[in-house]
Amino acid sequence: MDKTTVRRGSPAIDGLLSRTSAHMHAVDEVLVPAARLAHAREAVRDYRRASRRLGVSVAHAKAHEFGSSYERGVSWTVVWDELGEALAAERAAEEAMVTEMESADLGSFQALTDRLEHLETTAPSRPHPYLPHRGPMGHVMRRTMSRVDRWWDHAEGRFVPEVVRPHRALGLIGQYVTGTPHMRDESKDAVED
Repeated sequence: MDKTTVRRGSPAIDGLLSRTSAHMHAVDEVLVPAARLAHAREAVRDYRRASRRLGVSVAHAKAHEFGSSYERGVSWTVVWDELGEALAAERAAEEAMVTEMESADLGSFQALTDRLEHLETTAPSRPHPYLPHRGPMGHVMRRTMSRVDRWWDHAEGRFVPEVVRPHRALGLIGQYVTGTPHMRDESKDAVED
């Protein structure tokens, strides 16, 4: 490979790493505070450890993918094994945290999952395991690093999958403006009566 060639990553690996990082950041923002309200301190502590380990593993995988000199002597098998173990530990810790939250009766989980889903689309696409994750400083860092990560993703030509959201049905004015009326079928209404 020539020295002027920029090393590009693999879209499959980039997609996995960016979605994993976004999920971790969204869980930090949504589920961890809710688990604290449920007094699940041990579960939160275990999740934090597992999340940090996964963040470091994702950072190593990204560095290995883009040819970091620090990762030169490490084989892909070791990287994938480490990442697989970290993913399994993080999932188990997250499930334990959610189980404790369910027993505390915090109300509807639908609001939490909707918020989690929304934040995954705006979360940073890189793990940042050594930046603050808690409190107001963690919130500010996630917002800042999300913008920085988008810039770097664009600069590196890194593939980051976009989450496709289903389109909401247009209202009457929206149908009028777009010229796509969706009239109710009157024959069906007559049969139902």
